[in-house]
Amino acid sequence: MSRTFHYLCLTVLALAGAFSLAATPPPSAYYRHGQMSMAAKNFDQAYADFSYALKLDPSNVQYEIAVQRARFSAANMHIARGAQYKAAKQYPEAIAELKRAIAIDPGNFIAGQELEAIQALLHPPAPAQGQPVGAAAERTLSERLASAAGPVTLGPVADVVVKSFSVNTDARNAYLAAGKLAGLNVLFDASSQGGYSNTSRVNLDLHNISLLQILRVLDVATDSFYTPITSNTILVANNNMQKHQEVDQTVLKVFYIKNVQQPTDLTELAQAIRGLMQPQPHIMPVPNINALIMRDTPDKVAMVQRILDDLDKAPPEVVVDVRILQVSRDLARDLGLLPPNSFSIGLQSTTPSTSTSTSTTGTTTGATSTPTNSPTLNELTHLNSNNFSVTIPNATLNAVLSDSNTHTIQEPQLRAIQGEKATLKIGQRIPVATGSFQPGIGGVGINPLVNTQFTYQDVGVNISMTPEIQGDTSVLLKEQLQISNVDSYNNIGGIQQPVIGNREIDHTIELQNGQSSVLGGMMTTTVTHNVSGIPGLSDIPLFKYLFSSTHDETQKSEILIIMTPHIVRSLHITPGDLRSLDTGTQDNIRLRELPPAALTHALSRAQGQAPAAASAGPVAPVPPAAAGPELVFAPPQVSAAAGATFRVQLDLRNVRNAYALSFQLNYNPQVLQVQAVNLGGFLSRDGKAPALVHREDAQAGFALVTLSRPPNVPGISGSGDVLTLTFLAKAPGQSPLTITRLGARDPSGNPAPLAAAAATVTVH
Repeated sequence: MSRTFHYLCLTVLALAGAFSLAATPPPSAYYRHGQMSMAAKNFDQAYADFSYALKLDPSNVQYEIAVQRARFSAANMHIARGAQYKAAKQYPEAIAELKRAIAIDPGNFIAGQELEAIQALLHPPAPAQGQPVGAAAERTLSERLASAAGPVTLGPVADVVVKSFSVNTDARNAYLAAGKLAGLNVLFDASSQGGYSNTSRVNLDLHNISLLQILRVLDVATDSFYTPITSNTILVANNNMQKHQEVDQTVLKVFYIKNVQQPTDLTELAQAIRGLMQPQPHIMPVPNINALIMRDTPDKVAMVQRILDDLDKAPPEVVVDVRILQVSRDLARDLGLLPPNSFSIGLQSTTPSTSTSTSTTGTTTGATSTPTNSPTLNELTHLNSNNFSVTIPNATLNAVLSDSNTHTIQEPQLRAIQGEKATLKIGQRIPVATGSFQPGIGGVGINPLVNTQFTYQDVGVNISMTPEIQGDTSVLLKEQLQISNVDSYNNIGGIQQPVIGNREIDHTIELQNGQSSVLGGMMTTTVTHNVSGIPGLSDIPLFKYLFSSTHDETQKSEILIIMTPHIVRSLHITPGDLRSLDTGTQDNIRLRELPPAALTHALSRAQGQAPAAASAGPVAPVPPAAAGPELVFAPPQVSAAAGATFRVQLDLRNVRNAYALSFQLNYNPQVLQVQAVNLGGFLSRDGKAPALVHREDAQAGFALVTLSRPPNVPGISGSGDVLTLTFLAKAPGQSPLTITRLGARDPSGNPAPLAAAAATVTVH
């Protein structure tokens, strides 16, 4: 009983396994279904089928190739749909299609570029904003370039707007007046050779202008120039080439070029940069590491950085699907009765020849008589019909019909970058004799040697193309297609030479992305008609089939070539690449800032009085705090012990589209000292960390702070902490914490309303 039960269990398990195996289709079933999906242009389903087949049979190379082809086709299908939605301004649908393409083929560059382009349309990047950068600060030149229209080096001075600035004095006092208003130390060139000698009178009446722009206007009005010495000190000198060379600071920068095709590309870049600037910058190419080394003024280096950022881009790339269809048909028919078309008459002798054989016992065993066909001379005089023989061959009946079709399909795929030649060769290399020579060897009984030279010729499918992308949607193809084969061989000089049939196309066409071009007309037709029979009788109707045989043969050969280009990577041009840049005058290259981000709150007080000969106009007062967006201290009341450190948090509340912020923090230097200024998490909520620049004056009791989010990113809305201030309680007493020179702007550079609150710190 137990053995029977055991067998029953084994049977049930075997049947369950069999049903389980039967329920899971084999990989070949998914592969066949994927092929049908590809034929129906359902590329998503084909990609899913091929992928599952490859998952079941990972070692199958055929499945892997099918997956790659389906991935490419499916991704390009979604990219094409995304382009259609983009053209129809249906941006959500376009984004969904492009994200689907990226999910299928993460290596497809064109999908990512198109997605970035749509995001830029929906969220236009803000113009680059002015960002103070200290001259002694260790900041990269790329960060300097990210500021307004070039590097700015004088702290928050660029963001402070003055309602009115009026001077009527000489150049020195005009600069001193602007410096006092901006909190800058102004020095004048005092070199022994050509020190500052400008004594012309300046009469200016400026309104709603930033302090940095005031300095720029003074440069033009007095034919002078200033250069930063420290973050709050400038040097003013006469505007001439010699002084620029003596006073202007220089920086050293190595630019690593990523997309270099040839060593001469670096030389061309260096020559182009030298041709743009006068005087020519000091720049040298280093081909072995694909780099450019430059030593010049910060403005020139920043300008070159901008140029290289625009030019050093991955070249466009094109994939061309080539489909070659060759159809050959051979139709032959043999019909008729081929009668004997020749006969032969031979002369033979009628005299028999007799032979006998005798055994060893002496008896005769037999005799035979055989006629001969060589008559004697005596017999020639007595010839008759018996002396001749006639030979007639057999008749042949032909009734044969043959019909053969040959289809040849080749589907190569070529990928090439713009302007570079791509070549594909499929076939054989056939040796062809090109010449022979006879060495100088001679002598009696010695045959001279003949050596034959051979070259190899490519036979098969040879494709050569050079793509050029026109704009973003069309491709210019310079292509040469050659299809050849060995038709036959000829004996030339004792050497079997191949006869090569050749079909070649050499042309230039322009196609849209994904558009197919059909190259046809390469057709060959050969008709053969051959009649064999008895003359005269073979021409009689009906009877000719009894006295002749007809051979009819038709050979047709046609080649069809389909070319389909796909742009897999286009030239990635960002909105920043299209932005123009103010570079100063022809002889004095100098980056200028974009129009300043006007602040709603200007100076609350001027730092001191202007010289007697100059008068600074009234500045805008700080408006009272109003309900709405505000910058507040948390907590507003702080108590700390002397000698201890404590933190105060600055929060933004109820703001919309916050992008940049600048202000002056005031405190009692006898009671407090700023030890650290750290970023909060509000302006970096989306992972884009803002730039923070701050400068403290411990003796005067203030700190200048500027925050700015990276270029080309949107603003942040809501409430949250922006800064954490760390103070040292120096001595017992009370210190108010106030904010002046407060300003904010949105990503477009427009001023944003913002009020400021105060706090009180008590040290005991």
